[in-house]
Amino acid sequence: MRMKKAAVFFLSLLLFFAGIIPVSFASNATSNSVIYQKVETKIITSGVTQETITRFTDLGWQTIYVLKADLNDPYVYIDALANGETIQKPLSTTDHMKEWGAIAGINGSFFLSSDQTGMQNPIGPLVQSWNLLTADATFNRDKDNMATFAIDETRSGIIDYWKADIRIYAPNGEYISVSRYNEPYYGYTDFTVQDRKWTTTSTGNRNGYYTDVLEMIVEDGVVKEIRVNMPGTEIPVNGYVVITSGENKNRILNNFNVGDPVRFEVTTSPDWTKIQMAVSGGGMLVVNGTIPDKFTHEVAGRHPRTAVGTSRDGKTIYMVVVDGRQSHSIGMTMTELAQFMLGIGAYNALALDGGGSSTIASREPGTNTVVVQNKPSDGVQRRIPNAIGVFSIAPPAPLAGLYVEAEEPNVFVNTSRKFTVKGYDQYFNPVQINPDEVTWRVEGVEGSFTGNVFRPLSSGTAKIIATVGDVSAETYVKVLDQPAKLTLSSSSITLIAKEQKKLTVTGEDGEGFTASINPADVSWKTVGNIGFVSGGTFVATNSGYGYISASVGNAYAYCAVTVLPTVSTLVDDFEKDNATFLSYPSTVTGSYQISGEQKHGGNFSGKLTYRFETADTNRAVYAVFNGEGYTLPENAIRVGFWVYNDHENSNWLRIEVQDSQNKTQRLGDITKMDWIGWRYVEIPLNGISLPAKLTRIYLVQVNPVEEAGEIFIDDLSIITVERNKMPASTEIPGVETVVATGFETDAVDFTSFPSWVPASAAIVSDYKNTGTSSVRLDYVFKAAPETQAAYIVLPGNGISVPDGAETIGLWAYSQKTTKSWLRAEVVDADGKVNYVMLSEGINWTGWAYVEGKVSHIKRPARVTRLYVVNPSPIDEKGSIYLDDLQFRIKTNKTGNFNNIPQNTVQADSKNQAVKYVAGEKNYRFSVFGEAREPANDVEKYLTNYLADKINKYIEIGAFVGNGSHQVTSKVKKPVIATGKGYKSMDVQGSRFIQLDIESNSLRNGTTGQWKWLLNQLESFNGQNVFIFMESSPDTFSDRLEAQLFKDILAEYAGKKFRNVWVFYKGDSNTVTKDRGVRYFSTCGLDVQNLTANNKKVAQYILVTIMGDQVTYEYKPIE
Repeated sequence: MRMKKAAVFFLSLLLFFAGIIPVSFASNATSNSVIYQKVETKIITSGVTQETITRFTDLGWQTIYVLKADLNDPYVYIDALANGETIQKPLSTTDHMKEWGAIAGINGSFFLSSDQTGMQNPIGPLVQSWNLLTADATFNRDKDNMATFAIDETRSGIIDYWKADIRIYAPNGEYISVSRYNEPYYGYTDFTVQDRKWTTTSTGNRNGYYTDVLEMIVEDGVVKEIRVNMPGTEIPVNGYVVITSGENKNRILNNFNVGDPVRFEVTTSPDWTKIQMAVSGGGMLVVNGTIPDKFTHEVAGRHPRTAVGTSRDGKTIYMVVVDGRQSHSIGMTMTELAQFMLGIGAYNALALDGGGSSTIASREPGTNTVVVQNKPSDGVQRRIPNAIGVFSIAPPAPLAGLYVEAEEPNVFVNTSRKFTVKGYDQYFNPVQINPDEVTWRVEGVEGSFTGNVFRPLSSGTAKIIATVGDVSAETYVKVLDQPAKLTLSSSSITLIAKEQKKLTVTGEDGEGFTASINPADVSWKTVGNIGFVSGGTFVATNSGYGYISASVGNAYAYCAVTVLPTVSTLVDDFEKDNATFLSYPSTVTGSYQISGEQKHGGNFSGKLTYRFETADTNRAVYAVFNGEGYTLPENAIRVGFWVYNDHENSNWLRIEVQDSQNKTQRLGDITKMDWIGWRYVEIPLNGISLPAKLTRIYLVQVNPVEEAGEIFIDDLSIITVERNKMPASTEIPGVETVVATGFETDAVDFTSFPSWVPASAAIVSDYKNTGTSSVRLDYVFKAAPETQAAYIVLPGNGISVPDGAETIGLWAYSQKTTKSWLRAEVVDADGKVNYVMLSEGINWTGWAYVEGKVSHIKRPARVTRLYVVNPSPIDEKGSIYLDDLQFRIKTNKTGNFNNIPQNTVQADSKNQAVKYVAGEKNYRFSVFGEAREPANDVEKYLTNYLADKINKYIEIGAFVGNGSHQVTSKVKKPVIATGKGYKSMDVQGSRFIQLDIESNSLRNGTTGQWKWLLNQLESFNGQNVFIFMESSPDTFSDRLEAQLFKDILAEYAGKKFRNVWVFYKGDSNTVTKDRGVRYFSTCGLDVQNLTANNKKVAQYILVTIMGDQVTYEYKPIE
């Protein structure tokens, strides 16, 4: 087969360290040189690329986005983007792009706020698709101030200070100079022209605000009407309005009459008739390859910025956005922006609107999805009057290449990782891929694919190859050995019954490489009768104490769980009048009354009837409770009540609450009434400021459909959480719950008995108790003498019943009550079929938990089928959804909440005692944490003892922390002591680096330390690097700097050095690992329970180097 190799540069990552970064910046008198830079590049379409540049500088972080468009590519098209309805109406950058179909873009011109609510007035000329939208004769009239970016008839970018001459000519040859075209009329005595691009209705006298205004209406080049001090009127589609006031009214009245021909002319320099598009900005940043001494228009200070630039030949357009006012990016000054534009190749460049307006968006490769790429400083996109958009006008073409993407770069052996593939054509425009046509294979490791899900069986570097037809592409993932350690996203949780909590699992191998683990690859177990875990989601069912166990291989992690008790208090039994009827709008008909037609408890319920006519607006009917309603106390969590529904419909069921701030809150997630009969519903009070009042229960119809019917409401309750009712005992009962399947994969079959019974089974997403799906079983039973059944056939040999399991249970959703039975078929060790009753009759609507006993069934046993059976000859048709099949296992072990198991910690292969043998390449050094001087005789003794031990047995002594380290005066061997200043020394193939982080940073306070460190790492060719710091990098004031520090060390550990170890003063004696780097915390004398009789708790780190072998121990000083 002929193979086309697709270049996988979607996330090509170029890393530049300080020594080879070609640029540095100057911001007036303050130097801001670049310490580190990372560039990510992706292709948007043929001729258009986007770079995301992350810079760490002397003054902080900068994130810069560069769109580069090549106008030599005939399929690249750039245009201005303005609201097609009216150029006054602002849109977000992405909304501008969506309106016109742009695939990339940046925000555009500066603007002024309008006196019209929600409108904006763009500043400067604007041309879209050869069509002049706005011009101003006063713009740059007295001096060059604000320039304009344009693309001319030769498809070349130009930047210039535009000037305009706007005139209207009368039949008598006279002309009138117009100041503004499609810009606001401010009541001036000069002339303004507006057409439908600006607005549909003329300004007029604004209800008397303007008392001396004249408007001349022109249509098809002829005066249609002259209006004086009149209200605004519609501007003709093929015309415009001329507005003036004061003495200039006479110039209109004396030179124009209704029916006269009029010529309107706008002349610009450069000539707009030869301009494809134009968007105005501020001052020019670069003029003919030179940064001006003074900018003609400047927004001083350091801010988010947007700029556009052109190459010398005008064929390359640079569109740049710089984030600012945020921790990840400090922004730029105008000078820095100018230097950046010059540095990337702009021969001319222009500053556009910045600050909160600065936005860049582009299409994600292989998709049609436009995404905001930067982080606007307002937190959301600002609405702006216009933008610059990039288009691809290439013709459709066949598949030419693929992008292959992994959810993460690492995966553990015997777990799974999902991959996606996206297609593009020869112009790098997206091509839809049918997942069924993709073939997957792997090289470099053992493993297999199920669809697009990869499961490796051996560790190493996996080359993942996807092929569609004769097009192939590849990506790489690192397959890690079995995890040595697991971390749950929560180590303890407190919930209320029926609440859910999503848990994620991260694994770590023996060298600190991590990967998330698919919940389906984790063995979950809940201990204590408190709930269950399905697909990584814990569902609380009963109050009490317990814990969750998660395991992968031999690694375990645990989460303590407290489920608080709740109390349901009946507040209304609907036995007497309690509410009145209200509708919205008032034309909706209906009623509310106490009725005995249906009741859940007692003799009556509340009957709410409704008739919703077809309409485009929401309609609602309310049962408004008498007085102020029902009090919801501070510990209320839900409102519960029974509802009888007479037919399935698309109405929403909701409640209305007045919170403690007297704000109306509308609650409820029931967005379809899909059951018939009685159903108990609970509506959470999440986010409600309590105490509050429950004032209404209501139905709302949001769809344009006709709907009529009635519901009955009964037994209204308020559910409260009662923390004080938790049991005093923290004992955990010996009950384990294990979910066998959450029905998340399409792996079930069906059958029926007799074979003529219509039935079907499928994995669906219509309803789910947890996760994303459940299994649906449809059945139709007839009034025949035979017993009839519909079966869900579980895959393979079924599901094994665990040893010790007492019950099998599952969650079932029904839309109506039926007389059919729900059962499970279990085959025991002798092959005997056992029929386990889960429920005699489906007597509920909504979700319910049902279970049956399996303790009597001989093991090993397996569940082979789940089924609905009709025990009596009646007609019955229904559907039932099943989810979260689980076993409850009784053990003889009880636990205690205060002593749950601890997470697995695997021994470190480097942590071992070795017999030291003196030799040419053998030596030892010690590390001791010291943030203060000894405070008592015991501490003084231990400090002196350590100094003596170093002098006698150890080659180098290191002391980390921010103390004065007076002990070093007693050490006769070479010493490392953290504090002011940074330095290094080389010892027999190892480099010892001492850093200064007194300011909680490498950047702040110590000039040049970062570049020095990078040079130390780059210039050293030995095997081991040992770094000594006052405190952990996690104490850095800049979390991004801390992460950069770790990333760089991990990079060197993986590619250059055998060992990279970091030592610091911490609050414990522990080692953590991160991507091959070990971080050693030594707490020194600040250890618990240090006394004269317990001196052994005071420990130092002893590192032993014997040739290529490097080991460590935490050893008692004495």
